[in-house]
Amino acid sequence: MTEILRGRKFMRKEGECRMSRQFEIEIQEILSRVEKVEADSVGEAIDKAMALYYGQEIILDAEDMKGVDFTPIRIQEGKSR
Repeated sequence: MTEILRGRKFMRKEGECRMSRQFEIEIQEILSRVEKVEADSVGEAIDKAMALYYGQEIILDAEDMKGVDFTPIRIQEGKSR
């Protein structure tokens, strides 16, 4: 059972009273794809790949998803945002 008292949320479970806390969790998706680029050097290949990417000729989407990470950033105790 949850009760709100003066803007604070309290969780009650079988006679227990405790204040819930707020957590900030960063959710980071990792997208990745390997593209073949013809060039005379690695630097030129990177430049061409960047031009294709920033020119929106290469667009990463859900098929390119390699993973997701959940990282706690901060705990807000008794503070409202």
